[in-house]
Amino acid sequence: MYVEVNSRERCLAALQLEEPDLLPVAELNPGNIFERIRSHWGGDFWASYHRLGLDAINVGSDPPPVVQRRTGRIAGGDDWGVVTRSIGETGAIAYVNAPIATRDDLERYEPPSAENLTMKGIEGIVRETGGRSLILAGIGMEGTFSYQLTGFDGTLKALHTDPNLVRRTNEMILDYTLEIGKKMIDAGVDAIWLGDDYASEEGPMASPKMMREIGVFSRLETIVRAFHKRGGYVIKHTDGNNTPILKDMVDAGIDALHPVQPDVMDIGQVKRDFGDRLCLWGNISCSQTLQEGSVIEVQEEVTRCIEAASNGGGHILGSSHSLHQNVNLENVFAMVKAARRYGRYHPL
Repeated sequence: MYVEVNSRERCLAALQLEEPDLLPVAELNPGNIFERIRSHWGGDFWASYHRLGLDAINVGSDPPPVVQRRTGRIAGGDDWGVVTRSIGETGAIAYVNAPIATRDDLERYEPPSAENLTMKGIEGIVRETGGRSLILAGIGMEGTFSYQLTGFDGTLKALHTDPNLVRRTNEMILDYTLEIGKKMIDAGVDAIWLGDDYASEEGPMASPKMMREIGVFSRLETIVRAFHKRGGYVIKHTDGNNTPILKDMVDAGIDALHPVQPDVMDIGQVKRDFGDRLCLWGNISCSQTLQEGSVIEVQEEVTRCIEAASNGGGHILGSSHSLHQNVNLENVFAMVKAARRYGRYHPL
């Protein structure tokens, strides 16, 4: 007789391209959804987490005890010296200023270190969940195609005028990624998601040839190998139309791709092309359906997504990016409920 598994086992089965009892439902970025649930129904964080019923929980490292400004930093920036601002209603982040514009800036720049970061918060959540939920952690810029330190416009310009500046800056970020990722996995994180976006809705932000030449995918493979060796899974997040570089990412060994943006990519086609090598994570629209659709429309999109991507396993259902502050709370619950109803692999 088939035995139901817990949330962690359910997600691990999907990441291993297997069929669990139910289609897992999880978010790389749940936004402030739990705070919204708490303000509506009351209770603590864990009450809201269990009320929604996601199969994974997101964690992060503890901040360093003292953030020290180093040579090359910009006043008002984060610990990397990157200045950002929040964009009004959406809560999205815009990059205002970057600390590295030239090779001289790079030579003077001293990156932060993961040495002083502690993982007590992660360890506490691992104990609290007791192996029942998948533990996720994100690294916002991983050093494969990070543009934050050199700025978006500066990065695109440097790709043509000084590609080595882009390469060396990313290699510096990569060192930090490897250091913090290993500490996270040792603390109990099951899977790490990587946040460098590779594409816009029109396609990759640079030509696939250029991306290969500056080592985007070789650095991605370095991360994957290091985290796999430590016992962790790797989820690659990248918005936009990544079709021209899908094979490069798959060949680098990633375990899952998120979110397969539904308005520019066909998750069914990706399943047909790479479903034997890649878990797909997504892709219910959070810019349209979860934000403006009816409950019925949410249910219909969930069933379409299941039909396209869930056959044979290797699929984790979630939003097309995040549960940002403009998604309809009722629709989020409808998404999870529909996945539980229609995403059952094995009859009771």
